[in-house]
Amino acid sequence: MRDFDLTHEWLSEVVFYLVYAAGVAGLVLFRAALLTGFCGVVGLMAFHRSKGFYRALGAVFLAASIADKFRSDRPFLIGLLLLALVMAALEYRRWLCGSLPCLRVWANLHGGFSWLGAAGAYCAELCFADGAAGPRGHPGR
Repeated sequence: MRDFDLTHEWLSEVVFYLVYAAGVAGLVLFRAALLTGFCGVVGLMAFHRSKGFYRALGAVFLAASIADKFRSDRPFLIGLLLLALVMAALEYRRWLCGSLPCLRVWANLHGGFSWLGAAGAYCAELCFADGAAGPRGHPGR
């Protein structure tokens, strides 16, 4: 019997090959760009929520401390950035139609596409927060 091998991260293999073709320095820069993008998106979302620069800066440092643990060139890094981008689209409630192509690409880049459960929990929290504030943002109904 033949073994079935589903390469679910085929697109990330193509991306990493193209980056590697530019040289090993390209891989280092690509990883740095992914982690910087992740930390930047987290900082923007924190600033949007808290309206405080130092709170957003703290969120960036927390994200960087998490991102520091992932030093290898893995498809996980792309999934981490895409999760942050999808959650930012939900936070700003803009570019939601742009998140659908992002999800299609993400499904072929990394198996972490199942992280959408976190995005679903985020949506539920947003709906609960909107429901708790009554009409026109007044507490209670």
